[in-house]
Amino acid sequence: MRFFRLCFIILKNLPRAIFEEIRERVRSFGLGKTILILIILIAAVSGGFWYFEKRSKDGDVMLEKAAKAGELTERKMMIQIENPKGNPADIPGRYERGDIVLILSADHQFSDAEKAGFLIVKMKLTGEQAELMVRAKEEDLKKSDRPEDAPKDEPMAKTLKRRRFTADLSKMGIASNDEKGREIEDNVFEWEVVEEK
Repeated sequence: MRFFRLCFIILKNLPRAIFEEIRERVRSFGLGKTILILIILIAAVSGGFWYFEKRSKDGDVMLEKAAKAGELTERKMMIQIENPKGNPADIPGRYERGDIVLILSADHQFSDAEKAGFLIVKMKLTGEQAELMVRAKEEDLKKSDRPEDAPKDEPMAKTLKRRRFTADLSKMGIASNDEKGREIEDNVFEWEVVEEK
């Protein structure tokens, strides 16, 4: 509790009285504890900057940023509506119910087979949102897990799921036991029906 209180006090008084605050804490905590707290605070802040800088270099656009990047246009999405059959471990990398398989222009005509096997809906999206919705869910590989011949400077990732985002079919009015493919033409959905896995 003292650590958080100290962090709050330091951030609150940073512009005008940081040195007085540090001097006071040195007297109450002792020099060793104060230095340790400051090192932890500096490491946490610099670690946060490193993390967000790294994520932005990877092109990982956050949802809020993607919604503001570009003009909203109507597009058609093909969504996996069936629950996968069998053991998930037997078929790695398969689509799950709600996964956005692909996104095309609003004037695209899907085949009868596509309409029968998938849910086709219209949605208003920016280009960044459309790109983000068809990305795989990945995690960065640790240095110890990387192949020896892999370039040292390139980030490497392991794919955890076929898609990072899913359409919440219940928000679209689709019952959990409804697995019948079709095209919904009379409704245009908003970004709120999409969620991160």
